[in-house]
Amino acid sequence: NTRFSRFGSVFRKRRREGAEDDTDDTDESGESENQGNESGEPAYTEEEEVMPPPLLEGEMPTFFHIGILAKECLIHGYKIGAWHLSTLSKTNKDIDLSSFARAKPDCDTILGGIGTRYKLGPLFLTHDWQTDNIVGTKVGILNKAAGGQILALLRGSYGIDNDDGFKLEGRFGFERSPLKTEIIAPIYNLPKLMGYVLAQPLDNWVLAYRAVYDVDNMGFDKHAVCVGYTNGDTEVGLKYENFQDLRGSLFQRLGEKWAVALKANLYGEGEKKFAVGGQYRINDTALVKAKIRQDCHFGLVYQIKLAMSTEILYHFGFNAKDPINGPHKLGVSWNFKG
Repeated sequence: NTRFSRFGSVFRKRRREGAEDDTDDTDESGESENQGNESGEPAYTEEEEVMPPPLLEGEMPTFFHIGILAKECLIHGYKIGAWHLSTLSKTNKDIDLSSFARAKPDCDTILGGIGTRYKLGPLFLTHDWQTDNIVGTKVGILNKAAGGQILALLRGSYGIDNDDGFKLEGRFGFERSPLKTEIIAPIYNLPKLMGYVLAQPLDNWVLAYRAVYDVDNMGFDKHAVCVGYTNGDTEVGLKYENFQDLRGSLFQRLGEKWAVALKANLYGEGEKKFAVGGQYRINDTALVKAKIRQDCHFGLVYQIKLAMSTEILYHFGFNAKDPINGPHKLGVSWNFKG
């Protein structure tokens, strides 16, 4: 239950500081289970798709950007729970302050947290605390080396009210076009060694391999070979996992306002799943999306940006087999940056 696309956002953080100084640490680019990201927010589980932040111009994608347009259409905004609130504030002294709170899956399960980040040249330090009394600290360096970008950091966390105790991991990332690699290595009280290697041989194509290795049991939990293509209007992604499950996604724009998308388990021993949907761009700041899954669950999302620093998402869902008496879902998410 581990995700590790946060490396991509750390690389991105440095670039945006040099470009427009506009990062968003509240995106769903998770980390180790029960550990917070730099905004204090905990990671989602492995079963949920990782939603990395948008790429900047000239930036190489991560493993999790394969099929990103289909994920944005069919996942983003549909899993926000009853409500979600996040904030990110920047100061003039290289200090970021962030917070989040959410009720997921319903109002009976509420979690929150606060976080700080301090930068001194290539060095950075983060500290976060969650309301379930999990605290975490990172210390790392992000700098240019060997003609590319290199990241090295240590991450520690401690659960005050549980039996997990202290955990420590090391992380390494290197990016030099056309190659990118990211690795997380357990140091203390963590079982998983994981990472990926990605190549971008052509502008519109990516190839990648990802693996998750259980050090305690001395075996692979997951490995996947992936290929992706996108030209901005058409996107195709294929992932072959554990040499037995083939998953695919398709996204296609239909003019300037409309788009359709499909995600499906194409082949394998697991449960056959699919989701199909579309989106309509009302204007430059508002978007409406709808999808239906193989179990007849129907979802509708309305997302709007009130300003460059404020995004709101509303979600409504129900079972199409019994839209009146069946279960219903309603959620709202507010994200602020300042």
